[in-house]
Amino acid sequence: MIVVSSIHYINEPTQIALLDVHGRLFAEYWHAGHIAHRPGSLDIADVDGDGRKEIYAVGVNNARQRATLVILDPDTMSGASNEPRGFQLRGFDTDGALARVFFPRSSMNLAENQYNFAEGVFPGADGIVVSTVELYNSDDSPGIIHRLDLDLVLRDISFGDTFRSTHAKLVRQGAIDPITLEEELQMLWQQGIEVLRPGSDSIANGGCP
Repeated sequence: MIVVSSIHYINEPTQIALLDVHGRLFAEYWHAGHIAHRPGSLDIADVDGDGRKEIYAVGVNNARQRATLVILDPDTMSGASNEPRGFQLRGFDTDGALARVFFPRSSMNLAENQYNFAEGVFPGADGIVVSTVELYNSDDSPGIIHRLDLDLVLRDISFGDTFRSTHAKLVRQGAIDPITLEEELQMLWQQGIEVLRPGSDSIANGGCP
């Protein structure tokens, strides 16, 4: 099988398509926003060791205006993401993903941009690492690293070097409130992440580690 990500700029949905070796469509999933559109934003792995590989795609969710991780089972992926506030793609069933995760927004992102986005996903035997970009109009691409366990519980948040330097610069310029990196970290933990699974209510997990 071949996994293909197709970006549509009108209304900005993404199609994740699973093709057979002859290029015929086997399954598809539509997301309200851009996912799997950058190098490193799509991976296929069997993280739980059950012999079945899942698709891991990251990007942004338009409805929630937050960085997102979408996990798909190649055998059951279908329909479109279930969205609020008029962002629902019509004509599709929903809940065709194994899980969707939404990540917190930093103070610089809240002050400067409409959303953050996830640019990298690294699934492994110990869990899943997702990197977000907090300023999409910055050459430095200040980023945050989020570490989830196999149950999609948030275990760690850390800042990249460019985030630290950009944070200090924005505080000096008065572009964001003069908070320390420790206070920034506490704010992110208080927001936590939101996890959506088919047929269940959303689960927010955060709080201080």
